[in-house]
This record gives sequence, C-alpha cells and structure tokens, in this order.
Amino acid sequence: MVQKKKSCTLFFYKTVLITVSALTYISISFSADFTIINGQTETTTQLLSTDGDVGIVEQGGAISTVGNTNYAIRSDANNAIISSSGTLTTTGDNSFGIFSRGTNANVTNAGSISTQGAATYGIVTNNLNTTISNSGSISTTGNIADGILSVGNNTVINNSGSITTTNGNSSGINTTGTNAVINNTGTITTTNGSAHGIFSQGTGATITNAGTIDVTGAGSDAISISGNNTTVVLTTGSNINGDIDFRASTGGKVKLQNVVVPPSTGGGIAVKKVPIAVPNIVGTHTLETAQSIASGDIGNSVLVENNDTIAIISPDIFARADLAITQVAINSDNLVHNHLFQTHMNKDEGTPIGLQIADAEILLSDFPELAEAFERSNEPTTAWVEGFGSYQERPRHNDASFSQTRSGGVLGGIDLPTTERGYTFGVFGGGFIAQLELGEKKFRDIKSNGVIAGGYASTKVNDLNIDIQLTTGISFNESERKVSSDVASADYNSYFISPSLTVSKTTFHEWGVLVPSLTFRYNGQYTESYKETGSIADHNVEDQYSNILGGRAMLKAELNDIQTRNGILKSAVRAGIDGRSTIGDRSTDLTVLGNDITINQKGSDQVIDGIAGLNFSYTLDNGAEFYIDSEIKLGLNNDNTTDNFGTSLRTGLRWNF
Repeated sequence: MVQKKKSCTLFFYKTVLITVSALTYISISFSADFTIINGQTETTTQLLSTDGDVGIVEQGGAISTVGNTNYAIRSDANNAIISSSGTLTTTGDNSFGIFSRGTNANVTNAGSISTQGAATYGIVTNNLNTTISNSGSISTTGNIADGILSVGNNTVINNSGSITTTNGNSSGINTTGTNAVINNTGTITTTNGSAHGIFSQGTGATITNAGTIDVTGAGSDAISISGNNTTVVLTTGSNINGDIDFRASTGGKVKLQNVVVPPSTGGGIAVKKVPIAVPNIVGTHTLETAQSIASGDIGNSVLVENNDTIAIISPDIFARADLAITQVAINSDNLVHNHLFQTHMNKDEGTPIGLQIADAEILLSDFPELAEAFERSNEPTTAWVEGFGSYQERPRHNDASFSQTRSGGVLGGIDLPTTERGYTFGVFGGGFIAQLELGEKKFRDIKSNGVIAGGYASTKVNDLNIDIQLTTGISFNESERKVSSDVASADYNSYFISPSLTVSKTTFHEWGVLVPSLTFRYNGQYTESYKETGSIADHNVEDQYSNILGGRAMLKAELNDIQTRNGILKSAVRAGIDGRSTIGDRSTDLTVLGNDITINQKGSDQVIDGIAGLNFSYTLDNGAEFYIDSEIKLGLNNDNTTDNFGTSLRTGLRWNF
C-alpha cells in the first residue's frame, strides 16, 4: 500500500517538526491577553500562556515575523481563544501563522494568513477538543506546508473561506486525530504533487463538502483518507476536481445529500433537487443514494420530496388562515350587540310616560303593566344600516406567524315592534370584504368577500336584558402563497355560523347610565378543500372545521343627553375584556409532491384582549339617528408587544317608519 507508506512518512516528519517547535517554548517567557488594533503592526511573536487567555488581531492589525522556527501567534494555554481579522505573515522554515497546543482551543481566522518556507503552516492545533474556523484566506508556499493541521482528537474544522497551498506534500486541511469533523463550504486549492485538498488520517472522521476542492498535482487527491470508518458527505454545491481515495482505509462511506435551507420568514419553501457531482471514488467504500436534509432546525415543519423536488411545509401557512373570516364574524356579532345596546338605552331611558285625561295627569310609571302596553302600542318598526371596518395585528407566537387582518362592509337590519309577551325580534344582512396577510415579509395573502345574514331576539327578565343572536355567512376566498420564486394560488369557499348570548343590566345615575354586560359566543367555520396551482410544490388541502369559544365582559357608561336646537347628542364610553379559545383538532391534512401529510399547527389558540370604545350618536327631531362608534384592542397574552393590537370603526343610520 503505497498510500499508507506516504501517510506514515509525512505524519512522522510533521510530528517531529511540531515537537521540535514545541520544545522551543522552554526558553521563552509567556504573556497574557493581547489585542492588535487597527493600524498596529507587530514584528514579534504574540504569546498566550494562561488558561482562558484571549488573543485578538483586529481588522487592519498585523503581525509579521521573519526567521526559522517562528510564529505570528503562539499559545500554550488551555481554553484559549484566538481570533484574527487582520494580517498574519511568517517567513522562514518551520514557521506558523497560529500555533496552539492547549486543550479546548478556539481558533478563528477572518483575515489573511500567509507563510513562506518549508514545513510552514497557516494554523496548527496540537491537542484535544479544538475548534478551527476559517472564513478568510490561508496560503502557504513551501514543501510540507499545510493550510490547517490538527494533531489532537475531536477536532472540528469549518472552512468557508479559501485555503491555498503551492508546493508538494502540502494539504489544504490535514487531521491526524480521531473523530475529526471537517466542514468545507469554501474553496481548497493545491497545485503540486502529493498535495491533498483534505487529508484525513484518524479513525471515525466525518467530512462534509458543499464547497470547491481543486487539486492538480501528481499523486494528489481531493480527499485522501487513511483513517478507518470515515464518512464523506457530499451536499448541494459540492464541486470536486480530483479523487476521493479510500484505498488506505476500511469502513469508508460516501453519502449524497441535497440540502434545503428553511426560510427565515416562514411560509415554507420548495426547490428542485440539485444534481450532486460525484467525483471518481477509489478504494473500498459504500455509496448511499441521494437523500435530502434541512440546514438548521425546521421546528414543526415537514420535509417532503419526490424524484426531483424538495419542499418544506411550515405550520404558519395554516395557523391563522381562518383569522380573517373569524374576525368578520366576531365584528358583525359585536356590531349587532352594540346596536341592541343602543336600542335598550332608547327604551329604558327618558322621563316617565304619562296621559292627560281632563285636568288630571296619570303617570303610567305608577302602573307598570299599563305603561308597557302603552309603550308597545306606540313602538315603531325601526330600520338601520351601518358601515364598518377593522384592522388587527397579531405577533408571531408558536407556529403562528405575524399577521395583519383588514375587513370592512355594510350591514342593515330591521327591528320589529315588541310583542305582547315582551319579545323584540330583528333581522339583518349585509356584505363584507377582508384581507389577511401572513408574515413580516408577506408569504401568504388571502382576500375574501362574502355575505352575512342573521337574526336576534331580545327580552327582559326582571331587570336584565337578554339578547340572543345568530350570525351566518359565506366567504369567497382567493389565496396566494409564495413558494420560493413561484406563487401558488387557490380559490375556495368558507362558511361560518356564530350564535351568541348577551346578558346586560341598565342602571340610571345622576350623570348618566351604566350598563355592565357579559357575552358568550361560539364561532364555527367550515372551509372547503382546495387545490393550488402555479408552483413546483402545490398543496392539495383537505376540508377543515374550526371551533372557537369566546366571551366578552364589558362595562359601558352613557353620559346624560345634550339637547341641541335640532336634536339630541349622546355619548358613551366602554371598557372590558374580550377573549377566545380554539377547541378541538387544529390539524391540516394535505398532499404535497404525492406525499400525504398532516400539519399540527399551534399558535393563537387562546387570545385575550383588553378593549376600550367610544360612541357618539345624534338623534334628529324627526326620529332619524346618526351614530359613529370606535373600538381599540390591546393583546394581553401571546407576548404583549407593539404588534398585538386592533381597531374597529362603524358608522350608521337608524330611522323609524
């Protein structure tokens, strides 16, 4: 085995050189932390000797040494931290840009390191558990001159920069210890004989390449392996010019992996698989067929693939998809509730009703049953129409992304006269438009329009007002979802029903009227199945049901009326708590790339808002009433942030006929 002989010879030679270099420590004194600042140039070796010492070369700083057996930075300390963003230069044989022989060292180069001479090295670590990261440039000129050399066990090497060697027997990265981990996303270039891109000599190494390895010298391998049980992973972006050589080892393995990077803004991603170029592989090894992995944590997302496409499906695509329709149903329910509140106020307030008979006045308030009968006989049918609009923001929470909801519409109704048994009935209907945007950087947009219809019944039990409402509707939805550079579109319908019960009590005071109330609400929504078009990973989504229980506790105060020349001005304020909770199954079943999957989205299952509102109305002498109402909401859970709020506005006209 010629390869083994070469490996042993080089390893012995390099070990002798490093040992000789280490022995020179005996005659040199050490120092503590150092920092080379911008504009500073040192021509002597910078030393670290105490456990935990830190050596820093800032951008614009430089260390340049000349002579055989010299160092730009040398450390004998355990747990040392060495970080260079500047320029390190050595000239002379057996010299080192950075040399560390302590355990647990952390060495980072984001600048440039260059060495000239035989047996010179860019970075060397000579002990256990070290981490080396290069995002800058390392270049060596001379025979037996590695870019990075690690002699200890359990070393982790990450190269995202460039490593270049220009003479024989000089590897870009060389490891001799066991269990080394080498990750290359940068560029490694060697241009002479027996100069390997990556030379792995210890057992149990894992080498992952997503970068470029280019070797051109005779007897040089892109990746040369003499340690047993070594795994080489070639991922998306791997570009290798040269062989992968397992001939001096056993138990070798090569894996091919497509890597997808989850989007940071949510919404999922889909990409075509990138063909991974497989270089010439020599020696005994096993080859695993291509598989796909996600770079980084994808949380509760699901990775699926077919023969040529990979997709990550994120729960935030669905976690708030029904929010716009839910908000419309709740807004219309609140709108009718406020309308009924005003109706109760108009009935309950005012001076006692009386009749004039001859010269005697009879106060009907002294005869409740007679008063109620007289009031009913004079009660007109009331028609009303209102326009409404709302805006709501919710922050990211669990699987739910940041969302913005807008809605608006028109609602009209008729209040019938109170029956002999004291019941009031009414009906209403209208239309709406709504829009839901998901993501700080929008990845899904759902536009909706639809119709609302419903009815209500009111009565009094003792001194309590009891209101029962039923709101139903249908929404026609258009969804657009970003999928990498594509847009997946779908049209589908949603149907909703929302019954509610409100109990309130009106109490009169010198300054006006106070009304505490409690509302209990259910919102059920059914969304049809739909199929997207327009992307490389369209979703076929099964139909869904959602169930929400909600409630509102509110205290409303109406100030005394202000009489004007042509009518009466009324004003009211209110404050309270509004909340809702999603119950039951929240999962979404869909098919993507021929794979049937289930997404279990979580987030915004419970919402608690503080509310405050303001209402003005003006009633003309002819009975027509104009009014405007506004309300703000501030989220009290799911992270009370500046993007957890909402506002709504309604204005309308009510008249009798």
